[in-house]
Parts: sequence; C-alpha cells; structure tokens
Amino acid sequence: MFQFGGQSRRKTEFFADQAAKNAKNTANPVDVSNPVGSSRRPGFTAGFPIGFKATWIAARQSVVAARDFWTRRIWQFQRQSRAMKRGLALDKVVLLGRTLEEYRRYFALDLESLRGKAVLDVASGVSSFCAEAQGLGLEVMAFDSIYELAGEEIRRRCEPDLDQVIQAVGKLETYRWDFYRSPEVLRGFRERAYRAFLDDYRRGQGIRYLAGNLPNLPFRDERFDLALVSYLLFVYEEQFDYEFHRQSLLEIMRVTRGEARLYPIVSFEASRCRYLDRLREDPALRHLGFEEVETDFEFLVNSNYYLRVFRR
Repeated sequence: MFQFGGQSRRKTEFFADQAAKNAKNTANPVDVSNPVGSSRRPGFTAGFPIGFKATWIAARQSVVAARDFWTRRIWQFQRQSRAMKRGLALDKVVLLGRTLEEYRRYFALDLESLRGKAVLDVASGVSSFCAEAQGLGLEVMAFDSIYELAGEEIRRRCEPDLDQVIQAVGKLETYRWDFYRSPEVLRGFRERAYRAFLDDYRRGQGIRYLAGNLPNLPFRDERFDLALVSYLLFVYEEQFDYEFHRQSLLEIMRVTRGEARLYPIVSFEASRCRYLDRLREDPALRHLGFEEVETDFEFLVNSNYYLRVFRR
C-alpha cells in the first residue's frame, strides 16, 4: 500500500503558504506619532513615510483576497473533476485482498508450471495468493509496505476500505459483473482473501511477507523467475507519476530473471494507461520487451489484458 497527496491539495497549500510568507516578511508598521524628544523627523514612522501603513494594509488585504480566490477556484476544480469522473474515485491505495483464483485469471497463470520456480508478488497487500500458493507447495514471496505492521492493525484497516469500495462499485458503469455477479459476491471474495492472508501472516511475517516501498526492492539481482503486480501500477496513474512507474518497472525487472506480469493496464476510469506507450519508447527501457496479453477475465471495463515485460 502506498500513500499519496493530491496535486490540487498541494496547490491550495502553496497559495496559503505564499500569503503567510508575504504577511510575515512585510515590516510591521508602528504608531505614526512623534514623541517628544524623538530624533525622528515628523511625518515618518519607524523609517517609513506616513501613508505606508495604509498601503501595507491594502497590500495585505489583496494578498488575502487572492489566496481566498484561488482556494475557492481550486476547490471548485476538485469538485468538478470528481463530478466528471465515471470510475472509482480513491484518495489512497486501498487494502483489498485478491484470491489465488483471481490471480490465476488476472495473469493467465498455469499453476503447475510454477512448481520449482520463485515468484514475487509486488504490492500484494492483503491478497491471499501467497498463502494459498504455499498450501500448494509453490514458492511465493510477498512484498508490501504494510508488512511492517502487526496483523491486528492491518485487520482494523481492511473492513473500512472494503466497505468504501463495495458501496461505490455497484453504482458505477465502469465494471462488468459477469464473474462476480453482485457486490455481495465480490465482498465474499475480498473477505476470504484478507482472512486467509491474516491467518498466514501471523506465521510468515518477515519470512515470506517482507516490508518495503517501491521503487526499491530488498532482493538481489535476478532472484525470481516471475514477478506479479496487481492493482498498483497503471491503475493508479493519477496518483503515481511516470517516473514512479519507470523506476518501479526497472527495479522489478532487476530482481526478475524471467518475466513480470502487470494487471490491469487501465486506470479506474477504464481507459488504457497513458504511460504504456511512453514506457515502450523510453531509452532506459530499451533492453526490455513489452507485450499486452489478452485474457478472458474482465471486471473493470477493458481490463481483459495484462502487460508482459521481459528481457530482449
């Protein structure tokens, strides 16, 4: 899981900070009177001519008015942007677990072919893929920033995130319900996933569940045969910029001797991620090949593809 702040919020803070700095850096005027015995010439106030106080107050009021104007405009823009969106609107990366069955469909996995191979699940969150794969005798390592937390703390965060998403997705046109049938069935998948994860996490924290943050992975070069990334890169394109995607992909491929598969390759707006073509053309990634592979699974509209990345 990764936290982030919105650009609009940063703009609001910028204007407020600028106004505060302007007010702070402007000299404070003093009384315009000239006490008996003062060496100051009449008509001057602390080194400034009479009339400066009125000018300073007017300037400060202009700064405050400008700040308030831009704050209102930014809030209006935020509301309009949210209103224009047709997909799931999130202000953070949510804790939603996926099952092994869902992973199999996302990435078109042949589980038998993974025997004897090392698999890395990147940004795996509360998914049960690692736990279920261990039960099948497969070697899977899970990596996520939340793995520095105790299991009980993770549990407390799961239900609110799940409630938020379930309440939202049933009303959106950016989802197809052929597989899940209803929000209630979807909730069942998500609950089974995070409960299986938590049960295994108690035994595997620090062993097969390692904490960290992209774009840095704590593994040696070519440690894994296959790396999987679900619901982080591409889908959160508005929250994570191009450079984050680029550096994360380079790092994932550094620790992978085989290939990486990333799903989905569309945003929550159900539109193909705008970074895909740019990654293909990036000189720093010219040693990598990219293939968009079609699958038979589609929940988020247009998500019936994963990206296969390999060394040329």
